[in-house]
This record gives sequence, C-alpha cells and structure tokens, in this order.
Amino acid sequence: QSERGGSRLNQELGRASERLLSAEEGEYEPLLVLHADLPLLSAADITAVLENHSESGGLVIGCDHRGTGTNLLAFGRRAMPRFCFGVDSCAQHLAAAAQAGTPARVLHREGIALDVDEPRDVAALLARLPVSRSQYTRALLNATPLGSRISLALASLSPLSPMTTNQGKA
Repeated sequence: QSERGGSRLNQELGRASERLLSAEEGEYEPLLVLHADLPLLSAADITAVLENHSESGGLVIGCDHRGTGTNLLAFGRRAMPRFCFGVDSCAQHLAAAAQAGTPARVLHREGIALDVDEPRDVAALLARLPVSRSQYTRALLNATPLGSRISLALASLSPLSPMTTNQGKA
C-alpha cells in the first residue's frame, strides 16, 4: 500500500472511529478495526481480543505473522489510537500509544496473524486449512482463470517447481 493510500485510510478510520465513539455512552465500545483478508479468523480470536481489551482498557493490536503489519485494532473511547496503517504499522501503533500514554497490548493469534497479501500467504493458508474447510478455496484455485494464475505463482515459490526442474532439458 502506498504511503498516500495509507494516509487516506488512516484519516478515514480516524473520522469513522470518532463518530462511532461519540455515540451513546459505550454503545459501540470497544470498536474493532480489522482487515478483510484474515481467512483463519475465528470467533475464538474475537473473544480473545475482547477479553484482552476488557482486561487492559487500552489498545489491543493484532499484528501480522511477520510482526510488522497491523491486522486488527480494538479500542474504546479513552484509547482511540492515532491510526498508522502503512509500512511497519505494528511498531508505529505501539509507539503512538506510548506517546499518548495509552496502555497497549500486542496479541499474537494465528487467525489474526495470517493475512493474504502475497502468493506465499495463499500457500501458508492452504497448508493450515483442514481439508473440510478448504474445499471451496481449492476449487477456486483449480477451476478458474484467477486460480490458474495463483497456482502458477504458488508453483514458482516451490524449490522443485516445474519451471525450475525443466530448465536445461531439450
């Protein structure tokens, strides 16, 4: 995501959060901001987020599996963050919370951490999904033009992909 795009996202999230948190006392607290590309996110993950927020009363940050990006934020009126989505957002959200004197916790959970940004993320997803939960994803990868392109990208990540094993053969 570009710095400019991150800036606009951060501004819009700030405005929307202020509006929601200024509603009736506690009606929308805590507020959760999360990305749509979290295919392993579960009810247990959301429960863990809410419990952590309840215990701390501050900002809960769900980082990506690399520990650099932010996939989820949970906060209330007294802990509304300065949104820092973009490069190294997890560290930026933590630093902004510290600067504001807001208690912050980083929550590490697989359902929050695995976001789908690159072909290797799809490979990681397929490796973690039980067969019973992945039939539609696998069908997408096998039966659509998009799936064919994704499958090629995934194959290029493999050390023994067809593209590398056929090189040098007549």
